[in-house]
Amino acid sequence: MKQEQLIAYSLILFILIPLVITTLGGMMILSGSANFFPYAKFLIGLTVSLGLLLFILKNFKMLYGWGYILIVSIFQTFTLRHSFLFSDVSFLLNLLLVIVFLAGISLCIRYIFLNKDFRSIRTLTFSLSGAVVFTVMFSLLLIFTDHHITKNMFYSDFGMGFMLFAVIGIGFLLTDIVVNAIASRYHLKPDLLTVDPIDEDADDDDDDAEVKNENHDNNIISKDDDEKDPS
Repeated sequence: MKQEQLIAYSLILFILIPLVITTLGGMMILSGSANFFPYAKFLIGLTVSLGLLLFILKNFKMLYGWGYILIVSIFQTFTLRHSFLFSDVSFLLNLLLVIVFLAGISLCIRYIFLNKDFRSIRTLTFSLSGAVVFTVMFSLLLIFTDHHITKNMFYSDFGMGFMLFAVIGIGFLLTDIVVNAIASRYHLKPDLLTVDPIDEDADDDDDDAEVKNENHDNNIISKDDDEKDPS
C-alpha cells in the first residue's frame, strides 16, 4: 500500500465508521424525539461534516479547515432553514450560528481530540467540549427567537450534546485506531502532517552539516585575517 492510498482510505473511514457508530447511538439517544427536531437528517449531516473536518485537520493546515467550515456552513444553513427554530430567524443569522458552531467544534478537534497530551482522555474531553459548543449554539438560537431559557432546558441541551459527541468521539477514536494500525502495518505515516522519523533524522543531519560548513568557513576567514594582520 502506498501513502496516497492510505490517505484516500482514511478519508472514507473517517466518514463511514463515525456514521455507523452515531447512527446506532443516535437510535438510542434520540428515540421518541422525532417531533422535536428532524434528528436523523441533522445527525447524518453533522457526522459526515465533522468526519470530513477531522480528516482535513489531520492532514492539512488550519487554513484549509476554515475554508471548509465556510463552505459547509452555507450548505448546512440551506439544509436547516426549515428545521426547528432555524426557520424563525434570518438566513444570515442561521449562517453565523452554524459558522460559530463548526468553528467551535473545529477547535475542539484540533486542540483536544488531536492533542497528544489528551490522548488518554480525548474522547471524554471532546464530548464535554462538544456539549458546551452544542449548548451555546442552541442557547443563542433560543435567545434570537425570543424563547425563555430554563435551567432544565439548559441541562437537557448539554446532556443531549454530551451523548451526541460521545458517540461521534467514539467513532472518531475507532477510525483513528484503524488508520494508525494500517499505517503501522505498511510502515506509512497515518496522516500528511506526521513527520517521518527518517526524514526528521535526515533534516537533523542536514542541519548539522550546515553548521559544520559554516564553522569551517568561519575558521578559514579567521585564518585569512590572521595572515593579513601585520602584527
